[in-house]
Amino acid sequence: MIAAICLDDRNGTLFNGRRQSMDREVRRVLLELAGEKPLRVSPYTAGQFSQEERSRLAVSQQFLEDAGPGDICFVEETPLAPLEGQLEQLVLFRWNRHYPSDRTLDISLDGWNKISTQDFAGHSHPNITMEVYTR
Repeated sequence: MIAAICLDDRNGTLFNGRRQSMDREVRRVLLELAGEKPLRVSPYTAGQFSQEERSRLAVSQQFLEDAGPGDICFVEETPLAPLEGQLEQLVLFRWNRHYPSDRTLDISLDGWNKISTQDFAGHSHPNITMEVYTR
């Protein structure tokens, strides 16, 4: 499985149980990366997608457990550590900002190799950095 997650500069993901931010360009990129396969998300994450985009989603509370090889899972509030051994790739979207957070990425990037970095203009953020990691 491939986990995609949005992070601030301190690897923060959530504050008070809510996402720090969201961006429609990130959603577009994720759907593009998923290709013909559905993008796997939790019901919470599905709420940020338009009705039209939702037809491209596989929504489930256990979306990570349901994922197979090559499936892209957009992770916001779900811990990754319990399934770390099943991760083939990480796709990190960095906001390039400091936000308040009380939840951070729960796995270490030690042992992961960054294979690409791409900057793009977001809708809500002038610059978003996408980093792709493999083992």
